[in-house]
Amino acid sequence: MTRPRAARGTATLVAAALLAGAGACASTQYTPKPYPYVKMVQRAGTPQLVAGAGEPRAAGPLGGDLSELVADVPLAKDHAEAGEEEAVISLVLAIGGAVVLPVGTTLVLIDSVDNPDGLSPTGALGIGLTAAGAALLVAGLSTALSSQAHYYDAINLYNDAMWERSHVMLRGQGLPELAPEPEPAPPAPGPADPAPAAPTPSDPAMAPPPRDGSTGPY
Repeated sequence: MTRPRAARGTATLVAAALLAGAGACASTQYTPKPYPYVKMVQRAGTPQLVAGAGEPRAAGPLGGDLSELVADVPLAKDHAEAGEEEAVISLVLAIGGAVVLPVGTTLVLIDSVDNPDGLSPTGALGIGLTAAGAALLVAGLSTALSSQAHYYDAINLYNDAMWERSHVMLRGQGLPELAPEPEPAPPAPGPADPAPAAPTPSDPAMAPPPRDGSTGPY
């Protein structure tokens, strides 16, 4: 029983090696053209920007090099810079909320222990700080989402502008015009009309007698 199992195992390994070798030998011969579009991809959970045939660049929460990549289109650059500014604001708001919220909740807990039957000024301050911290976090999240929307607008505006420019360039190269369609052939002439019959010569003997009583030409 050992030899058949060993033979099957060897056959399996050989088949796997042949399949792997066949797959390794297959490759495409055509390299796609690096169109000048900006794409956003995600690698290992990290958003990255790819422009044309360039290497991926880390996007990050602050936009990375997006404003530089779309600088050729002013409106796209404006959206990219607006997104970067809002990203910074959202980061500041988030940090502020992350600091203020724990302080407020801590003061509320301390006051609940020291004053179980009432609310001291410390507890009131804690409630205010807790509400402020939560508001800062919500504002930071909303601003971060708005900055992401600006990034998408910048990429879409840039790609649309590149598409339009490429088509304008193609039209400016004098593409060959379509050949004019041939004129329709005139209709074939119909059958010709028959020629009129030639008059038959008359027999003088059959001519009617003259009115003057003569016997005719004889």
